Amino acid sequence: QHRSQMGTQAEAFLTSCADRIINLLEEHAVMILGVKDDLKKLQAKVELIKAVLEDAERKKLQYRTIEIWLNSLKDVLYEADDIIDLCRTKGRELLEEQPSSSIQQRKMHCSLLSFFSTVQLRHKIGSKIRKLSDRLTDIENNRLVLSLCHLKPCEQQDTTVNEDSTRKIVDMIFSHEDNFKIVAVTGMGGIGKTTLAQRVYNHVKIKNFYPTIIWICVSRKFSEVELIQEIIRQARGDNGHAKTKAELLPIMANTVANKCLFLVLDDIWSADVWNALLCTPLHSTPRCGCVLVTTRHQDVARGIKAMYIHEVQKLHTRSSLELLWEEIVRKCDGLPLAIKLIGSLLARKGHNPQQWSDVLRSGIWNMKELPGELKGAWGALYMSYEDLPPHLKQCFLSLSLFPADYDLAIWDLRALWVAEGFLHPKEQLIAEELAENCYAELVSRSLLQPIVLYADQRKCRMHDLLRSLAQYLSRGESLCGDPRKLDAFSLSKIRRLSVLMDEEVEEEADPLTRSQRKNLSLRTLMLLEGTSIFQRETIFSFPCLRVLVLNGKAIENLPSSIENLLHLRMLNLNYTSIASLPMSIGSLKNLQILYLIRCLRLHSLPASITQLDDLRCLGLNGTPVTHVPKGLGKLKLLNDIGGFVAGGHTTCQTELQEGWGLEELESLAQLRWLSITRLERAMISKPMLKSKCFLRHLILSCTMPQYKKLSFEEINTIEAIFEGLFPPPSLEKLQIINFCGQSLPGWLISSSLETNLPCIEYIHLIGCSFCTQLPPFGKLPQLRYLNIEDAFAIVNIGTEFVGMHGVSTAFPKLEYLTFNGMPNWEEWSMSGNEEEEEPLMPHLVELQILGCPKLRSLPTTLQKITTIQTIGITKCDSLTCVTNFRYLHNQLVIEKSSGVEIISNLPALNKLVITDVHALKHIEHLPSLRYMELCSISLDKLPEWLQGLADTNRKLANDLQLTLRCSITLMRRCVRKGPDWPTIRRFPHVSVYTHDRSALMEYNHEAGYYFTNLQ
Repeated sequence: QHRSQMGTQAEAFLTSCADRIINLLEEHAVMILGVKDDLKKLQAKVELIKAVLEDAERKKLQYRTIEIWLNSLKDVLYEADDIIDLCRTKGRELLEEQPSSSIQQRKMHCSLLSFFSTVQLRHKIGSKIRKLSDRLTDIENNRLVLSLCHLKPCEQQDTTVNEDSTRKIVDMIFSHEDNFKIVAVTGMGGIGKTTLAQRVYNHVKIKNFYPTIIWICVSRKFSEVELIQEIIRQARGDNGHAKTKAELLPIMANTVANKCLFLVLDDIWSADVWNALLCTPLHSTPRCGCVLVTTRHQDVARGIKAMYIHEVQKLHTRSSLELLWEEIVRKCDGLPLAIKLIGSLLARKGHNPQQWSDVLRSGIWNMKELPGELKGAWGALYMSYEDLPPHLKQCFLSLSLFPADYDLAIWDLRALWVAEGFLHPKEQLIAEELAENCYAELVSRSLLQPIVLYADQRKCRMHDLLRSLAQYLSRGESLCGDPRKLDAFSLSKIRRLSVLMDEEVEEEADPLTRSQRKNLSLRTLMLLEGTSIFQRETIFSFPCLRVLVLNGKAIENLPSSIENLLHLRMLNLNYTSIASLPMSIGSLKNLQILYLIRCLRLHSLPASITQLDDLRCLGLNGTPVTHVPKGLGKLKLLNDIGGFVAGGHTTCQTELQEGWGLEELESLAQLRWLSITRLERAMISKPMLKSKCFLRHLILSCTMPQYKKLSFEEINTIEAIFEGLFPPPSLEKLQIINFCGQSLPGWLISSSLETNLPCIEYIHLIGCSFCTQLPPFGKLPQLRYLNIEDAFAIVNIGTEFVGMHGVSTAFPKLEYLTFNGMPNWEEWSMSGNEEEEEPLMPHLVELQILGCPKLRSLPTTLQKITTIQTIGITKCDSLTCVTNFRYLHNQLVIEKSSGVEIISNLPALNKLVITDVHALKHIEHLPSLRYMELCSISLDKLPEWLQGLADTNRKLANDLQLTLRCSITLMRRCVRKGPDWPTIRRFPHVSVYTHDRSALMEYNHEAGYYFTNLQ
């Protein structure tokens, strides 16, 4: 029988439970409570059962009796976990109550305390442990009846979208003269409908013609009110105070009135979303419009009266041979998602025929008892899950708690996984760092899809089929939805609940009855959308909670009864309207993560937060906190502080002060992530960060008005403060915001910068307005991202920026370079030895220069970079030419740069976009150009250089697309029989639009196609 090489998710939980018992046995708390022998017996039972879990996890998908057995085991384990917490917490309380400060003296008091002070507590806890041991004995006996085997642990060892389909849909949209068009893309789940719709949505002809482009993810369960609000928002309308469908529908109609609208409704399950909700307000108002829907069902497409239905076909096996072994691809049944997942799986197995053969012969492909949407892709999806190590399986299943199409941020998942106890420190890595590694692993296995907007992949989404898989595998234990739909027994088994209400409910309604609340044993409760349907007593009636997420403005206060959540590890109150925290929050002795991000009414923190000895993460980013308690440095486990408010000045209040003194950081040796704000209020102190050998991310920020005139003393003070914040060599990411000094700190401008910051990958300087010189960033061996923004005093950038001395290759790993908002910058030179074989910035991918009106030229050394893909130049009026970038191949964008006259000798360039560049005279030697866009409403005739381009490139590529966005005057010159028609007809494909898209002209030489709506 094929068996998982990585173990099971249940095994991970059992192992975690066993490890916690072992750790607890070593604590003084156990000696005081007198339950050490009981815990040892419980540990032995846990170890006995662990060996059969792998066999049980596999068989549960086929045998209902084994699934029931596993659920019973998990129930016991959850209770055991609660008892372990109870032992640890109550034991610590007893230790704190002892008057003696020495451990030796504490031991002398143990026998007396155990006898007199803890008899009832010891009896209660011991009785619970013994009952759990008895239940585990029964479970072990049932294992024999079910014939579960003891297995020895084993050591661990979008090319799918057709371009023709995209082109066919786009051509169909523009070939029909109907004012309003409805197009549908259909096909089974995971086959690539959304990907095809995205290609159409992002197609240059769509973006050029439709000024209002909207994408709405509908999915099976949707809120009509939220859908209408989102359309209004994306159409740049204003909801005002409207909250009901009746109020919002006319606002939506007025918002899109007289607009050319392109609307995508992704993943609709019923024709009602169009016919009953959107058809009347949208169909009758736009001047011209198109609706593109994706759906799994042909009858839905027909029900909305789609004029064209495109069915996405399964890929032929032969089309996928470049990715996968032919037989395995056939098993994937032509589903792109399945192919991508199985490709990631096989890549990890290397070119090992035996392992590939094991995948092919796996019985998983033939499983029958599955939800409908998973049947086609099950084999690839489940094997990708099965290949995960146990802890990563837990992380993956936890994603089922988030709504469809939710942006999953790395810091949110990191906090959740740590609070749930999925990860444990390993060597020098703390649990949070292991969580980030897990996130990266899920991305590399294609189980998470990075959002393209974020180059560092810090946010992802989950494919709906993978989400369905996670929900299916965690069914009965986790729920993301409406709890009112479950019967009492099913609800009592739920451990993790993310509330999403299907229907509008009354503001004060409670989805759970008193009896239901009593039977619930929730460990995680998430209200991501700020619903206020839960009454306060409901939220705080779940004593076993480890994770509590309350987000949104509807949350206005936190009751003192929060102290009853004894087991709470994570409290997330981001984006709420709370104005204060209760003093009782200090009773949450197990709390590890406290998120208070963007709580705009919160201005102070209670003194009791300094009693949270287990606190690991404090998030205050974007929250206007000014008054804080002294003593943050006592929380030795803190590794992540976002929004550390600098200050330390005492106030009339006895317990609070205006910000923390920097000396509070001295004792926090575990810091990995640190953001310090309001540094202008700090007091000069000795260096506090250099000894933080684990620090990776650092943000240093001042918040005083950027243009305030500072005194000489204030400037010196700020410079001295930053000088004292010398970071350790471990630093990977640095941001400095609104630095008001005239010279950046010495550790940053040092000639030994490569020694000071050998690991730095990301640097962002924002608002260093008075600094006249940049640091020698070229020396940094690992720097990949560099962004300089609002450096108003920079006039020249030269070799000091490169740091050439003693460096063979400057910027050896830099990939992204941006200069933005530097109005006085004139010269940029990186002059070294021009004969050097190795150029500067040998890995640069993208260069962006924005708002630098005095910059006269680009360094010639940039022209040697072979990896360059994109250059963007905006509002650089003194720049006269962009030439000789022989390797630039993706795109060149020049916008509102009035001095550019020449663009030439770009032999690899594919795309050129020119907007309001009126001095341009010559464009030549662009043989690889496939797309060119010219945008200007002030042109009254085609520029001469365009005629010259047509003359000098007589063999223009057959697929070259020329797009003009111009005035009606110029458009009249471009249509057939117009004075500029001879130039237009020499280009293979031409699209001309007026600025408001009210008029258009399309021309395709090869197809003999010509169309215009110009009268």
